[in-house]
Amino acid sequence: MIELAVIVPLVPMQVGDEFADLAIPVHVTVLPNVRVRDAAVAELIRHISSLAADTSVIHTVAREVEVFGPNRDVVVTTLDPTVPIRQLHTRLLR
Repeated sequence: MIELAVIVPLVPMQVGDEFADLAIPVHVTVLPNVRVRDAAVAELIRHISSLAADTSVIHTVAREVEVFGPNRDVVVTTLDPTVPIRQLHTRLLR
């Protein structure tokens, strides 16, 4: 099993860019901690790529700051869960 997160980078990235766990570029996490069988990763990437190509710009507003992570030391700004954001999240879950 591989654990993945689906993020939307807010800075330019190229396919194949790599970074350490604590050095993730500025991004929006749209689906955290998904566990996938190794054999299913390529299929998942195809589905996410198709969904991304079919998704237009989503506007939202930054909300309060919260802390996450096992040590509750990862500070993040949450976003207003607009209808398009909730729809994207639901489509990713499917």
